[in-house]
Amino acid sequence: MTEQAKLLRMNGLLLEDRESLSAMEPNLAGVFIPVRSKKDGGYTSSSPLATLAQMGTIQRKIEQNLRDLANFLHEGRVEATPVDGLKDYTPCQWCDYHNICAHEDGDPVRRLGSFDLEAALELLKKEEETDV
Repeated sequence: MTEQAKLLRMNGLLLEDRESLSAMEPNLAGVFIPVRSKKDGGYTSSSPLATLAQMGTIQRKIEQNLRDLANFLHEGRVEATPVDGLKDYTPCQWCDYHNICAHEDGDPVRRLGSFDLEAALELLKKEEETDV
């Protein structure tokens, strides 16, 4: 794959639907999207795919997070605890609100967990089952 092709290649989670995937990249060779088709008709293990049900679980989690965030903002609960431990940057480097939040080195930060796709989907499924 050329350097230019690597720069143009999309990334992210995709719906496991052959018709949709083939519309994005007819031969599913992994050139434009991160999905590769195997000879048996399946997909390589590195293809980031989720079923429609899994996408629904992700959507419900996102919607719950947005509701929680809106409630926190409405209640005035806006702590200055940025995410730390990102590879390429720290949020405070580009934040326009540093003068307002006054977050300084050594203040509390949030750490993001690291999960592979399968583990993250399993965690979301368990959370959803316990919330019912």
